[in-house]
Order: sequence, then C-alpha cells, then structure tokens
Amino acid sequence: MFNSLKKLFGGKSRVADASPPVAAAQEDVPDIPFLRREAVFDASNRLIGHIFTVQESTTLADADDARQRNFDQTLLDTLNTSTDAWNTSLAFIPLNSASLQLAALNRLKSSNIVLLIQLAADAEADIVCEAIDLLHERGILIGVFRQPKNPAFAKVIQLADYPAIDIEQSASRVMHNVVTREHFELARRFRAMGAKFSKGRDLVQIGAYAQGSDPALDEAIALHEDMSRFLQQDMFESSPMASVVGHMAQACNAALA
Repeated sequence: MFNSLKKLFGGKSRVADASPPVAAAQEDVPDIPFLRREAVFDASNRLIGHIFTVQESTTLADADDARQRNFDQTLLDTLNTSTDAWNTSLAFIPLNSASLQLAALNRLKSSNIVLLIQLAADAEADIVCEAIDLLHERGILIGVFRQPKNPAFAKVIQLADYPAIDIEQSASRVMHNVVTREHFELARRFRAMGAKFSKGRDLVQIGAYAQGSDPALDEAIALHEDMSRFLQQDMFESSPMASVVGHMAQACNAALA
C-alpha cells in the first residue's frame, strides 16, 4: 500500500519517564467527528504505529490557524474520551503549535505519544520550546514538520525527538522492488501533485495566485481535497491493495492501464 507517511522517521528516539497528566476542566468542543488513523512505517518498512486525525483535518495539520485549532481540540477530546487502547503502539498526533496551550493536551495519555507540530505563522520560538520542554517532562515525544521559512523553526527543531518531517521528500528505498511499475509511477505522480500544491500554498492562501497562470498548480489545487481525503483512513477501516491503488489513481486524476 502506498503510504505518504512511510519512511518519515529514522533511528531511535529518546524516551523520558512519563509523569501523570495534569487534570483540567472540560472545554466546549464541536460535535465529535469520525476518528481516522493511518499506518506509519520506519525506514525498514516495519509498522511502528499510527497517525491520528479527525475527518476534516489532514495529516499535516495545515488548515488556517483558527480552523486547525478547532480540529486539534476535537481530536484531543476524542482521544481523551475514547475507551479503546489506541496508544498500544506509537500514536502520532499532528497539531498546530498554537494548540500546545490547550487544556485537553494536559489530559492526554503520556505513553507512546508523538506530537507532530506544524508551526503557526506567528509562532514564537521561546513559547513553543517551553511547551515542548513540559511535554518532554511527561514523556511525550516531539516531531516537527519541515518549515524552514518559519522564523521559529530553526530553534524549535533542536528540541525535536524525530527528524524534520517533509512529506514531499519522503520516499521508500524499497518500493520499486515490491510494487508494480504502474503503482510506482502513480505514487510518484501523487507526490509530485502534493509538492506542487505545497509550493504554491502561500500564494493561494493570501489570494495572490491568479487561476490559469500555472496549469500544473491549477491541477494540484483542484486535486488537493481528494488527495488529502485519500491519505486519511477510518481507524476500523482496512483496504485491499487493488482498492488502494484504484483510489489513489482517482485522487490524483490518473488513468490506470
């Protein structure tokens, strides 16, 4: 199965002794949506855990800051109220850095947790680093999405337990040996469309992009929602290989032979 999050994590990370979570009052949140999870593999193609999102969010936690904060609040409250043992293996949880101050994060289980931080546009390095230090004291590990243009990135990445996460640059070293050529080329197109959208995201978000000036970016924008949906999976959902390849082809508007 093609998985955009394969090979993101390399090496062993340090694990701190976990201390009990701090109790906090329940906050008002939107209606609980479906919880989704996606498998995460290490550089040796071994399953190491799952990444969790809510239905409307993405694995990059990259909606506008206010909307992403609502997604993060809902995700944390959903996990906190779940009776399932969802963190028996590593549980990767993408969050906006502004959500590190949410009280719901204090109630989160501290074992087998890796927070994947997307830095907010106005993130202050000192504040984010202080929050990460407190999370480390609880035994929670940290990954940071690669955002070299963000002023806080250079300082925050020094506290990460995992290397910077750059989905467009993540590639399997063995994929060509275990999938068909058609599958391999389809995955390459999928990554290329994702990379094109990422490069043009800033222009699109500030309204500076004129539709039609870059046909490839126009296509990436049109496909982004379907591609993001493809990267998500209900936590009780399984898919056969043929179905996954077919859905990936639909998501990136590619024809199968």
